[in-house]
Amino acid sequence: MFVQNAKRRQILYPVKTPAELLTEKQNEERLMGLMSERQRRSYLRKLERGDSDGAARIAEQVTVSAANEASDDGLSDFEDFDDGFMSDDE
Repeated sequence: MFVQNAKRRQILYPVKTPAELLTEKQNEERLMGLMSERQRRSYLRKLERGDSDGAARIAEQVTVSAANEASDDGLSDFEDFDDGFMSDDE
């Protein structure tokens, strides 16, 4: 969505709509809420230094970790196993 003006040879960058800006802000706030304090500080430090690749790696680690936790139903491997041992029925 880059527009080039032929007369001036100037590249005009797309302007984000207020809805897009709000969505980005909400996504960043959600991501920051998932981060530990150490991850948050590292992420912000990398952004401040201009290391967007490093910040993206931290964000990816956090989202993968959150996705893994969400897919876990909270049960250990043994909680859903019932062999009747220690049952009151016997």
